[in-house]
Amino acid sequence: MKPPALFQCSHCGSDVEIHHGSRAGRSAIYRAKTTGVAYCSDKCRRIVTAQKISATLMGHVGAKPSLEGLARRNALNTGRTPWNKGKPHSPEHLARKCAAMRTSAKAAAQRHRMHATFKGANSPHWKGGVTPAHRLIRASVDAKIWRKAVLKRDDYTCQSCGQRGGELHADHIQPFAQYPELRFVLANGRALCPDCHRRTPTYGYRGSSRTLA
Repeated sequence: MKPPALFQCSHCGSDVEIHHGSRAGRSAIYRAKTTGVAYCSDKCRRIVTAQKISATLMGHVGAKPSLEGLARRNALNTGRTPWNKGKPHSPEHLARKCAAMRTSAKAAAQRHRMHATFKGANSPHWKGGVTPAHRLIRASVDAKIWRKAVLKRDDYTCQSCGQRGGELHADHIQPFAQYPELRFVLANGRALCPDCHRRTPTYGYRGSSRTLA
């Protein structure tokens, strides 16, 4: 049996004995002879590796790519087709995606908490309250939940012409501006397609006193 090979640790300088009995040991001996790098422990190896990575990153921080590098990268990508181009999602993937997006009580409560946390001046996009009041109400979580409930109750079918699916609006039967107490009452909503919605006497501000800002 061959005696162990002796090397010096590249980090701490301590003596390292590497045995020939395993494939890993023979690989380490070969690497130490060819590169002059050997480690007494995984800790020393990780320290040296981290130092090399840090030195590499420091050399690239703030550096801009050269014109030659950009030209080489463009040449490599020119004419290449992405691997997923034209490939539709599988039915299983779409089913999982739909299931994850379904509204649950837990998800609704989480949205309410998030909405309250980043509401008003707490929002990073706050601009001092320049959004009109009616837009804030229509974009609220309560309004979104009300709209989904109306469409689901009406089986995603226009209550005027019978169109099922496609683009549908949740229309307020009693005007949104004149009856604030009925804004989120399920019975005050109905599903309408865009054309039927535009023909209603209360569409937009038609027939409204425009009491909201």
